[in-house]
Amino acid sequence: MNIKLKGVVALLVSIIQLSLLPVLLSFGSTNLGTLQLLFYTFLLGTLSSLFISYSADRFKGLKSIFTPNRALLYLVVAGILNFAVAQLLLVIGINGTNANIGGILSRSWVIMAAILSPLVLRQKVSRNQYLAMAIGFVALYITASAGGLYINTSELPYVLILFTSAFLTAISNIIAKKQNSSVTSLVVIFNSSALASVLLLSFITHTSLIISLSSSSIFTVAILGILSYSIGGVMYFYAIRVFNPAFVGNMLLSIPFLTVLFSFAFLGLAIHHYYIYASILLGVAIYVQTREVNKAPEFSGFKSPTKVYDVSGAFVGNTMIINSYMRGNGKALATKFDKNNFVQDMVTSGEDYIMFTDENPHPHVNNGELDFVKSMLVPSENEVTLITIGKPSSVERAMDSSLSFLKQSNKT
Repeated sequence: MNIKLKGVVALLVSIIQLSLLPVLLSFGSTNLGTLQLLFYTFLLGTLSSLFISYSADRFKGLKSIFTPNRALLYLVVAGILNFAVAQLLLVIGINGTNANIGGILSRSWVIMAAILSPLVLRQKVSRNQYLAMAIGFVALYITASAGGLYINTSELPYVLILFTSAFLTAISNIIAKKQNSSVTSLVVIFNSSALASVLLLSFITHTSLIISLSSSSIFTVAILGILSYSIGGVMYFYAIRVFNPAFVGNMLLSIPFLTVLFSFAFLGLAIHHYYIYASILLGVAIYVQTREVNKAPEFSGFKSPTKVYDVSGAFVGNTMIINSYMRGNGKALATKFDKNNFVQDMVTSGEDYIMFTDENPHPHVNNGELDFVKSMLVPSENEVTLITIGKPSSVERAMDSSLSFLKQSNKT
């Protein structure tokens, strides 16, 4: 299975499991209590994600995080923000509104990530992505306002809590995208950090976590811990790594409407007529967005008219050789040149970066990765693709040097 197809499958699995999440959190917190639900969920999530990490690479990816480049610190912070604080606020917000509203407003992290991506990741957001976001959020607002112009003011504090949860999720997703640890080890760190946070909070609030669990509660915790926060977490962050956050976020706008169906099936919440109008708008938003799956995000920061793209997602889960260059916040950039203007002197390598072309690739880069890069850049038969992987500052400097070399060659 090629990288793009695996990314699409991971995204579809994520959409299904995230659609169920508000329903399960609503059901579980009512029967267990908020901290108790999160404690048992993250406990099971930690154990199951450790099993997945061991099965995937015998903890090699997990061990690589414990390096001096502060990757562990960033991931712990991201894990606490996303799996602990954001989920706690999501449960509180859902209990103050309902699973439908919670599922809808929690998707607002998409627009927040679109604002943060150019600033933090230096990835440009396309016009199609902004258009899809705008249409999608009209659909979300129609649903949140029950087909009217205003959201119920009595629920406003909980709406603000849900928006805060979404903002923390956006920050966490950007950190996860920027750090290139394996997705299986990332989910271990997220679950264990969240578990430690819940334990600390229960100690501060003197909340007992030792409770009797009914069969339905055990089932809910098992689904949350194993499906949502372990398997679903791996799928979700794999999709984030392969595709840019704006694309993933826009595709996830379909989640609230699936949540509505699950809420009807499991919680008995009514399906209203305005959901139909909102769903039609959402379909338009997703259609506008579908073309972006075949495009790499353009990387900003170069003055040259030659476009440079961020293709870091192509090298998720590569060999340890390539991972040594991608470790931490390593980056992969690519551009394409006309073969008549390209000279081998443009290709350089250093201590903390490697540079190669699709015609003469690095020996540890496989054909699937090259095919993925070329499918996003779509070079013609008369073009050569130049790829640079390594420490961000070195990669940018090397790519800028190659672009300058090309510019000077064209002048002469």
